[in-house]
Amino acid sequence: MNGSEGVLDAAQTFTVGVNGTLEQVDVMVQNKNANQPLTMRILGTTPDRIPDSTQVLSTMSLPSSLIPTLNSTFRSFVFPQSQWLPVQQGEVLAIELSVDTLSTGVYTWWGSETATYTGGGAYQDINNRNLWQLDFSSYADQSGFRTWVDTPEPSMIAPIVAAGLLFRRSPKNRPAD
Repeated sequence: MNGSEGVLDAAQTFTVGVNGTLEQVDVMVQNKNANQPLTMRILGTTPDRIPDSTQVLSTMSLPSSLIPTLNSTFRSFVFPQSQWLPVQQGEVLAIELSVDTLSTGVYTWWGSETATYTGGGAYQDINNRNLWQLDFSSYADQSGFRTWVDTPEPSMIAPIVAAGLLFRRSPKNRPAD
């Protein structure tokens, strides 16, 4: 995530598709000789759907040795249970990848120039200033990511009630005396 102007943070906004608990995020990231940890944060967004670095909802770091050196490879960030995040359908959040210090190596977050995902966009912020701008670089309009949301089990009351309705007896006609 190092850039020519300093430490570059990258983010991808997304719209939550189901109610539940966000437990894991996979990103298509490549380690190009970086030696510092890669940090992922789940951020809230502004009303304009722009990442907001002041709203850190969950965070986790991985050592550089665990980040793939091949491009187009997903790396999973499985949050510890204490970092699981309750999410609601329609909520707009951001996945941020960052490094704390400038180094010789870099991380590349791969994506697509022709993606049709309309639930978010790729952003960049230089030197942690919380001045997020749409990423108009030549290699990604959408960053590669997958989210894993655990959805609650349906209540057992509804299936029991439905089963009761299916097996309800209808009143019998009685013969006249």
